[in-house]
Amino acid sequence: MLRDLYDRDPTAFFQSSWSFSWWRHGGGPGLSWLSDKIDLTAGGGRVAGKYIKARRVRPATFETKVVEFVGPVPRDVAERLFHAVFSVKVFERTFPSEELKVGGAMAQTFEMSAAGARATKTLVDARKDGIDALWSACEAVRAHLEQTGEPHDVPKQP
Repeated sequence: MLRDLYDRDPTAFFQSSWSFSWWRHGGGPGLSWLSDKIDLTAGGGRVAGKYIKARRVRPATFETKVVEFVGPVPRDVAERLFHAVFSVKVFERTFPSEELKVGGAMAQTFEMSAAGARATKTLVDARKDGIDALWSACEAVRAHLEQTGEPHDVPKQP
């Protein structure tokens, strides 16, 4: 449904209400562990973004620093992302790494919701899946929010 709308009329797509998330998470138990999550919401022609960056600061105690960056996402950055989402058909096909169960691997989870429908896909080793354009577009959104978004430290949970 959203893919058809995007293909037919990108302006109408960005006027509609939807949400999209990309979460890159995992790594080894030490400092290589990371979590990067972008959440985008759209409505009325605007795309709002949130990037949550979590990194280990003390692996022995699993102490983690979490910073949230919030701000608008320019239309050209969002268009690049959704061109990749729909070209790769991330929610429409099966990828080799969906079946992998690898401890310490870096996983990527994609989620999109609109009009009461939700699609989710987790890829364990996306390098094998031929989604470089999608990964690059997600990274562009992440970098934009980190560079231009309003940063806020997220308090440690008890």
